[in-house]
Amino acid sequence: NAEQELNKLINPNTKNHEVGIAIHSLAQRAADIYKSPKATIELQRRLLSRIFSNLTINADKIKAEYTKAFQFLVEWMPVINDTFEPDNMLCLQGSNADLDLSCLELRAYRDAFRTFDWENAIGDVDEYITDVKELLSLSSP
Repeated sequence: NAEQELNKLINPNTKNHEVGIAIHSLAQRAADIYKSPKATIELQRRLLSRIFSNLTINADKIKAEYTKAFQFLVEWMPVINDTFEPDNMLCLQGSNADLDLSCLELRAYRDAFRTFDWENAIGDVDEYITDVKELLSLSSP
């Protein structure tokens, strides 16, 4: 309901922030984790299952469907990356540029992040974070 959504905007959940950081880190380091000598077949499978909900191969084409959490990244990262392009950084001037929420895109991302149904997307938040931390331990930061 609208009251719950407004409450999510006003009172951000710190667990959601922890999940968001974990998902971003996993996305950034997925290739290193997968290729790590410490990555067993089972850990590689778990990594792929955190990113993809379905992979299909047809002849020489792979079709990927992302998990809800990674679909969130797929939708928002191009917007954020474009915002941080040098030509588009007018709203990011000053010493706290990375925290400046005067950019509509950054405020929209923050609000979408806060209101995203993370529990529906990933299930048990604590279990997810623990699993991602184990996967992240396979690569260097």
